[in-house]
Amino acid sequence: MARRKESRVSPDSIDFFVSIMLRYPEIATIKYDPARCRVKFTFIVSGVVSAQNRNKWADTLLKTLDAYYHLENKKISEIGIENTTCDQITLIEISRDVQTLCVNEIGIIVNLFKDRFAQDAMIDSYGLVGEDLLFRDEMIRHTLESLKHAQLEKKLIALRDEGRVLVFNK
Repeated sequence: MARRKESRVSPDSIDFFVSIMLRYPEIATIKYDPARCRVKFTFIVSGVVSAQNRNKWADTLLKTLDAYYHLENKKISEIGIENTTCDQITLIEISRDVQTLCVNEIGIIVNLFKDRFAQDAMIDSYGLVGEDLLFRDEMIRHTLESLKHAQLEKKLIALRDEGRVLVFNK
């Protein structure tokens, strides 16, 4: 009798998504593509961001990450940056391969986003303080390492809904 192969979603992968969403309220969604082993962070800006501002931010992001990885004696991997404008909302999506992604890079991306778009960024009002931040940082570090070694077979998406973080598999 043939057994059906179960699709695996590890608890650590779910914890990774939840921890990122709780630690960084600036991130609207996170998507994981198992076929490409890539994670995509989506940020939302209220209003139309000009092409000049988007390009300037993308250039700053790439130069900053290049400098960071140079200091770490590592080679930067491919970074995807996509922008979509719909009505009066701009979506900024950053995609990275999971294998070379590091916790500090996520922090750099979020901080540069806040610096450039703080006034117009659509940010969840929920925020962590003190020990919660340290706990989440450590949880992200641990679960990211687990995600690098996991063989996830399902696409995952984490999103916000009225102060909650929801994680779905496709």
